[in-house]
Amino acid sequence: MTGEIRVRQGIGGLTEVVLESDALQVVVLPWRGGDINRFYSRALDLDVFYRDSGEISRFEADRRQRREDPSEYAFAGLLTMYPNAGDASQRGEHNYVFHGDARRVPWDYEIVEGDSPELHLRGASVGAPFAIERTMRFGADPSVLEVTDVLSRTDDGAEALPCGYGIHPYFGPSTLAPGTRLFVGDRLVATLGDDEAFPQRLDCVELSSSPSSVTVESPASGTRFSLEFESPILDHVWVWLTAEWENGRGIGALIPSSVHGTEGVAGAERDGLAHWLNAGESVNVTWSMQVAPL
Repeated sequence: MTGEIRVRQGIGGLTEVVLESDALQVVVLPWRGGDINRFYSRALDLDVFYRDSGEISRFEADRRQRREDPSEYAFAGLLTMYPNAGDASQRGEHNYVFHGDARRVPWDYEIVEGDSPELHLRGASVGAPFAIERTMRFGADPSVLEVTDVLSRTDDGAEALPCGYGIHPYFGPSTLAPGTRLFVGDRLVATLGDDEAFPQRLDCVELSSSPSSVTVESPASGTRFSLEFESPILDHVWVWLTAEWENGRGIGALIPSSVHGTEGVAGAERDGLAHWLNAGESVNVTWSMQVAPL
């Protein structure tokens, strides 16, 4: 059997789905747009993604007083940007909110048991006619989490609509120690120094081929995190570093995206670089994550 999947109470007493193998523990929040709240390596005793304990505590306190809106809290982890990646825009009756609203709504989920159990999730945008169906499982190597996303258009409108999508992890100081190297494919895009805070950076790397990958190599911890992905719509990676986070040093991300900049689908449409879906059409995105020794 390749791993197991179970349900437990988690943040604020709400449902978490936990995928566990000999090598990994992965925590998914269906009530929060399918966020991956934790990607933990048992073998290396490493939490790869940054989790903001202050924001989680604030959410739980507000929840006790029944005044919380889960979309207003930055838990970090890994979120899915869909059907927009970047700035908000309005296109006729369709509302493309900042980084998409699929991340803001609860997703349905089902655990499919078997020798290789799978977690199936389904979410939908409120502002635009798009849905996402996700399948998560461990690979033959228990240190690899495999994900398939099917992005679909759900209405019967006559016109094609732009579709934005991105995979947005958050890395904190434990992953981005001094000397850490960031790669897009085999291209070195940043080496972090000994500065007390990260440099401010946000730019976009255009991809020339698919499949591709992003990698974080940390000599300090002796680890390598890789996210490999393949899709006809993932043709850019955002490189983001910021000191504007209340954790001492800052956070960063390497974000595979269908959009070439932070202006979202509106900017992509303006520049002739948008990806479009007609009524009834869908597109697949396959991606996987692994953390291993250097």
